[in-house]
Formats: sequence, structure tokens, C-alpha cells
Amino acid sequence: MLTLKKINKVIAPRGYELARGKGYFYFTPLDPHNHSTPSFFEEGVYHNGRILLNDLTLDQWVEELEIKIETLEE
Repeated sequence: MLTLKKINKVIAPRGYELARGKGYFYFTPLDPHNHSTPSFFEEGVYHNGRILLNDLTLDQWVEELEIKIETLEE
């Protein structure tokens, strides 16, 4: 079973953490004042209008973050 703690342990080296909103999750920089970790407009990660933490695998959560980081680099 996935937890925010498990996911955040894996994505922390990338400079981000996963946070819980009301009915969605979103990525946020660990240090918003560190300009080497850019922030991005985050609409949230949804699945069929709503998402539960275990709706995605750990690898899928990491992939969601990597996709968002890649859009910053374009």
C-alpha cells in the first residue's frame, strides 16, 4: 500500500514532494525559494475526476512528476 511518505521519499531527490488537495494530489517544490528547482503551475493529478493515492503505482507517480518537469524544460 502506497503512502505519501513512501512516494515523497522516492521523489525528494528530484526536489519535489507530493501533497494532498481536496480530491486530488499535486507536486510542489521542497524549497520554493530554491530557483534551481523551478515551480510550475499545478492543476493536480486526477483520474476520472478524482484520484486516490493507490490509483497509481509508485512508478506512475514518479512518471507524472517527470512529465511535469519535462514540460518546464521545453
